[in-house]
Amino acid sequence: MALKRIARRACAVVAGALLAGSGLTACDQPNVAAQIGSEVITQDRLIELQQDVGAIFEALAGQTGLTTSEVLTMLVAEKISAEVVEATGNQELIGLIQSWTPESVSGLVDEALATGTVEPDVGDRLRAIPPTSWDLAAQMGAQVAAYGLEQGVINAADYIAALETVEVNPRYGDLVLGSNLAPLLTPADHPWQIPASSLTATQPDAGFELAPETAG
Repeated sequence: MALKRIARRACAVVAGALLAGSGLTACDQPNVAAQIGSEVITQDRLIELQQDVGAIFEALAGQTGLTTSEVLTMLVAEKISAEVVEATGNQELIGLIQSWTPESVSGLVDEALATGTVEPDVGDRLRAIPPTSWDLAAQMGAQVAAYGLEQGVINAADYIAALETVEVNPRYGDLVLGSNLAPLLTPADHPWQIPASSLTATQPDAGFELAPETAG
């Protein structure tokens, strides 16, 4: 299926033009990871999503060590993709994006249990994860948007314009565009910041203060 082919290709993107890295507004505030349009994503919410999506990846794909920057990249891709697809009014694409429901999640977990992919206790944990997190793990919106771009249903200029509304806290990296318009967060060297990998839900953003050795 063309949609699956596009999804596989989306895993091999190359960083391109710099999209954002300075001049943050909402991201200057404590505990803000990103602002996507009018929606503010807090660091606590990002950590919750990391736990949910990480559990899905570990249970069904054997992948561990999902970082907050990786989850934030996925979140940006999903939010922007859904916005662009919705604007097309194409019911086929919109329907694909809305395909994750409690019923579809339950069916997927049932299949994993039946095949022995996961243990019953893990199945209970997976069922407790909301469909929105499953949608994020599947990157359905990003896959659909990539398919829409290939089919000419979505204009590249509209997708780029939507991405330009995104502001990311630079501690998570610099937001760039891949060769297929997929957003990426590349590691950024900002020595005055606490690394995103060291954050926890109980440790709020300490702001963008200079390190003691460079403070005036």
